Amino acid sequence: MLVLAVFAGGCLGGGLRYAVQATWPTPPDGFPAPVLTVNLVGCFLLAVLVAVLRTTARPAPWVRPLLGTGVCGALTTFSFVVVAAVQLMAHGRWTTATGYLVATFAGGLLAARAGLATGRALPAGSRPA
Repeated sequence: MLVLAVFAGGCLGGGLRYAVQATWPTPPDGFPAPVLTVNLVGCFLLAVLVAVLRTTARPAPWVRPLLGTGVCGALTTFSFVVVAAVQLMAHGRWTTATGYLVATFAGGLLAARAGLATGRALPAGSRPA
């Protein structure tokens, strides 16, 4: 059952990432804003989930695998970060690649911090079980 939850969540998260990149393409030597955006949103959502589930008495056993590992795991993939940075470097855009990697790391930390704060601020009644 847990494997099915991860699979279903992975299909959803991967589909969302694909949809964003299909509708918001990045030129080979352009700044990978879609990849950065998807990763920052994923960091935020995963942190909200962590904060909410820490205070939920008994979350269903499939919630973490479905939403955390599945959706957020497939939505935010480190391989896309690396591919985008390598593409920039291959086009001689080392400064942009460095800025992108710094933005990914620092932005991810800030998004996670904001997600934790948001999750903690949610009223108990609005939290999923």
